[in-house]
Amino acid sequence: MSKLDDDIRKLCEERGLRFRPWEVEPWNCDFGPCPWPAGTGGADSWPKAQRLRRKLIAELTKAEATKLE
Repeated sequence: MSKLDDDIRKLCEERGLRFRPWEVEPWNCDFGPCPWPAGTGGADSWPKAQRLRRKLIAELTKAEATKLE
């Protein structure tokens, strides 16, 4: 797990975000195509996890930039 993935996981835990066993967590997805077969929980949650991951990365980036100021 990369540092970014670890930071995303920590941020989710701090906010109390919980994921069902069949949902893809935002720290376990990337921006590539979905590896899950169509019609599965993984395929349904993949785009949601990607959107949440982008949002969290933007927040982490902004927080890091604020620290540097």
